[in-house]
Amino acid sequence: MGGTGELDSLTKDIIALTVSVMSGCEYCIGVYMSAVRHGGLDDQAILELLAVVDTYRGLNQLNIGLQLEPDERPWYGCAGKVSAVSGT
Repeated sequence: MGGTGELDSLTKDIIALTVSVMSGCEYCIGVYMSAVRHGGLDDQAILELLAVVDTYRGLNQLNIGLQLEPDERPWYGCAGKVSAVSGT
């Protein structure tokens, strides 16, 4: 995790915090909450992050409950922009 790569340390810590919140690991939440604070996120940014996690967790559960099929059209995330990964 700490090595070099395409993702910076703060992004990795944000992902780790998100997974920790989703899995309900109190120890991990504490560790990665400290890490994102150390990485520069303030209370407002952390609140926004947790709101996004809560929103998408709820939407995921709704989609699972409704047993929705994937859309035929691609969707490129919240910004609606073309993904650099897909190249389209």
